[in-house]
Amino acid sequence: MGVQTFDVEEKRKLINVFKVGKLWVFKYYFADNQDLFRQLADHYNQETYRFEFKSLGERNQGLKLLERNGFYTYPIEDPKGYMVKLDKFCK
Repeated sequence: MGVQTFDVEEKRKLINVFKVGKLWVFKYYFADNQDLFRQLADHYNQETYRFEFKSLGERNQGLKLLERNGFYTYPIEDPKGYMVKLDKFCK
């Protein structure tokens, strides 16, 4: 009797990419893939600790790079479902 094997696809990490004004942005810490970080470093904003793409072409190129490196990307044009508004004096 033969041994059954299953094709198991490795679970991909999800990165949500949000449209904020004219920018497409995401945050992710590439601890185990410094080479990928270096390839995306031109788009990294050190002040806000996020990656920013100024055009659709840049965004698409960055997303393709992420997907080729094992990430699943999800562009979100309307971030309303992901935001929380807090009162200025809320604890």
